[in-house]
Amino acid sequence: MSKLNDQAQVYKLTLRTQSKRAEISAVLKMLLNSCDIREEQIVEEIDRRSRTLTVYLPDQHRGQVIKGKLSRLGLKHVALKGENLSAAQWQNLWKKNIHPFYLSRRFSVIPQWAKRSRLKQRRTPISIDTTFAFGTGLHETTRFMAHLIERCRGRFFSFLDIGTGTGILSIVARHCEARIVDGVDLKQDVIQTAQANMKRNGFEFSRLEHRGLEHFSRRRAYDLVVANLVTDQLLRLKERIFRCVKKDGHLAVSGISLENLPHFRQEFCNKDFRCVSIVRGKMWAALLYRRRKPGV
Repeated sequence: MSKLNDQAQVYKLTLRTQSKRAEISAVLKMLLNSCDIREEQIVEEIDRRSRTLTVYLPDQHRGQVIKGKLSRLGLKHVALKGENLSAAQWQNLWKKNIHPFYLSRRFSVIPQWAKRSRLKQRRTPISIDTTFAFGTGLHETTRFMAHLIERCRGRFFSFLDIGTGTGILSIVARHCEARIVDGVDLKQDVIQTAQANMKRNGFEFSRLEHRGLEHFSRRRAYDLVVANLVTDQLLRLKERIFRCVKKDGHLAVSGISLENLPHFRQEFCNKDFRCVSIVRGKMWAALLYRRRKPGV
C-alpha cells in the first residue's frame, strides 16, 4: 500500500462531558450511531471528573456536518470540539493505542509496526495496518464475527464481506478455507487498506468493489455472508443481504446493540432464513442465520 499523502487529513471530533454517568455516555454514543458512526470508531476515556468520546473521520466535511448537527441539539454540559489532523498525526495515534491482542480462539492480531511482538499463547497471527479504515478487531462485534466465521470453518467455499473495513474478517475467512472471497465497501481508502492487508497476510481478494451494496454487481450467491454494520443499515439493506446468501448457506450479522436486539429480530426476518445462534456481549450482539434448503 502506498503511503498516505502528508496533506491528507482526518477530522477529530471530541465530545467531553463533566458527568461520569454511563447513561450520559450511552446517549452520546446513540447520537453518534444515528450519524452512521459505528461503536468501534468511538474511543472513550474516563477520568475522575469526566468522560470523553473521540471519533476520527476520514472526511473533513462530514465531520463538520456531524459537529453542526450535534451543536444544534443544544446538549447541556457537553463540550464539542472539532479539529483536523494530518495523516501522519492519525497514524501515530493509531500506533500508540493499538497493541497485539487476541481476536478469537484461533487468531491473534499483530499490528504491522509491532510485527516482532509475540503473544504467549499460540494462535494464527493476522497482521494489519490502517490508514483511515476502521475494524481493527478490538471491538466486540468484530470479535463476534470472527468467532462465527470460525464456527462455519470447512462449510463455506465462497464468502462475501459487506463493509470490509480493514479486511480483517476476509483474512479470517481465507484462513478458514474460503477460496472465493469478495468484499464491498463505500470508501476508496478503505478498499486500498483492505487489499494491502490481504497481501500482507499472503492472500488476495477474489473481488473487492468500491460501492454500496445496492450497487454491488453480484455474480453469485455465497456460502457465507457477513455484514458488520449498524442496525439501521442492516434493516435498510436486509433484502439485498438475504439475496446474497446461497440456499443452505449462512449469514452472520452484527452491529446490533442489546437494547435494539428484540426490535432487530422482529424486523430482520425472511421466511427462508432461521436464526441458529446469537452471541451476546456487554453491549452488542451478533446473529448467525442459515438459509433453508429448497423444500425444507
